[in-house]
Amino acid sequence: MSKRLLIGDVHGKWREYARILEVYQPDSSVQVGDFGVGFRGINQAAVEQVQYAMDNFGGGNNRYIRGNHDNPEVCRADPRCITDATFEEETGIFYLGGAWSIDQAWRTEGVDWWADEELSMNELYAAIDVYERSKPDVVISHECPEDIIGYMMPWYRREFPSRTRDALGSMWSLHKPKLWVFGHWHSSVTASFDGCQFTCLNELETMNIEV
Repeated sequence: MSKRLLIGDVHGKWREYARILEVYQPDSSVQVGDFGVGFRGINQAAVEQVQYAMDNFGGGNNRYIRGNHDNPEVCRADPRCITDATFEEETGIFYLGGAWSIDQAWRTEGVDWWADEELSMNELYAAIDVYERSKPDVVISHECPEDIIGYMMPWYRREFPSRTRDALGSMWSLHKPKLWVFGHWHSSVTASFDGCQFTCLNELETMNIEV
């Protein structure tokens, strides 16, 4: 058994992220989306600095999933980004990125917002199939199932439907993992439902899991 460090949304605060890796020196780590990948205007030196930290601190196995504030095209080309709907058989972890941006009207497409921030319906159906076959022990996603978020964030109202939340809800109805960790909601909240611990990580918040 080894420990895997999970890290909340980074939003381009890569110096702080690199400092976390430097201090914890994790065997491995996964950042849960909104890393800040692909935003125009980001200094290339900062990109190289964070890539060096990911490849050299701890076990050098530091990866991330895609959030809604990450350029999907850049993420797909980055070996440090975990492909959506990946099931890691050796650890029993299922990964899914993407989410809907509530503030997209105030963002600029191709600069800090991308039309494919959420997987397509066909891609989500395929992800549900992978989830149902694999029956993971742990889920790491950027978003949270629709039915769960209403309990964890009492202020939430279903005024902005998300196909990602709906798809994650379908997964939840098919199989209950032991642990589900997500970001996106910028809150530090933990709750248990039907034997599963749901944990929302706040920005740059960390937690360790055994893998």
